[in-house]
Amino acid sequence: MSKNITIIINTMNKPRMLYAMLNYHAKVKIQCPIIVVDASDFDIFEINSSTIASLKNSLTVEHVVPKDRTTFASISFGANLVATKYVILSGDDDFFANEALNEAANFLDENLDFAGCTGLTFKLDCEWEVSKNDWKIVSGGDNTPDSFLEEKPSGRIARYSQKIAVPTYAVQRLETFRNSFSAIVSTGILIDNSLPELLYNVNMLIEGKLKVLPRLYHFWFSAINKRPKGSSLHTGLNSLHWIDKLKSERFIDCLNIYLEHTAVNLVRREAIAIEDARDVVLSVWAGYYAPMMLRRTRETLQRFNPTVFRIINNAQSFKTNLAFIFQHLSA
Repeated sequence: MSKNITIIINTMNKPRMLYAMLNYHAKVKIQCPIIVVDASDFDIFEINSSTIASLKNSLTVEHVVPKDRTTFASISFGANLVATKYVILSGDDDFFANEALNEAANFLDENLDFAGCTGLTFKLDCEWEVSKNDWKIVSGGDNTPDSFLEEKPSGRIARYSQKIAVPTYAVQRLETFRNSFSAIVSTGILIDNSLPELLYNVNMLIEGKLKVLPRLYHFWFSAINKRPKGSSLHTGLNSLHWIDKLKSERFIDCLNIYLEHTAVNLVRREAIAIEDARDVVLSVWAGYYAPMMLRRTRETLQRFNPTVFRIINNAQSFKTNLAFIFQHLSA
């Protein structure tokens, strides 16, 4: 039963999305308890409180203010309030199918070697139509992750590094979830570079396999007409700034934290040398950042930094790309 699952909703100053999400879950009769960790400003928090009060007969919702309003600290705060066996991480733009949650919980009950269970996931690109005071769906895409059925944790991580398909919204066992976010918060890895999310997903795949059910499980909104537009010059400068971030001492410190925590966890679950464990975990980081770095800089660096552009453009192997990142070349 989905009563064994708690949904943690992390929200900040998006009352319309939270209203839509909670009303949807009320209409489809979501049975599991919900914890709304609300880092909104006071006036928005009051609006959200009214929304939650209006649904008290349909949903079991706890509305809390985190001690630390940053994203990952808020999630960790919510995790410590969970009393069920399983948990789902959710934003305020995520919508779940009740029957799929029931199946996921039942599957995890019967398969103890699995750390998570999810299903078919779709992204909906939407525009807000002011004249109709409503959302219009203009496009969509399949965001379903792969199942990870390899027996060895290193095998699951190695394949995850080849295709960073995000299993972030899977039903997970509470202990693994708490451990991941406790590590993220306590080690000071809180930095805008996706390392916390990689640590979270890698830890899940270290702890067990991941099952994808062949049924609609989750969809989420992307408000395309709310995104800021940038010029080609802004894009180019942002690419260079992104490289500078990779070169910063703070980023390198966070990378070492991510490496050490996940590598030690891998050694705990599999007979593997710590040096090999670090290489396996590092492959995920490289799999995420190397293609992104090349994609974001290939065109703009030709204009802003021809020397680096030639180095990247002549790179023929993944190893060369990885070496480029570690050397942090700049002209």
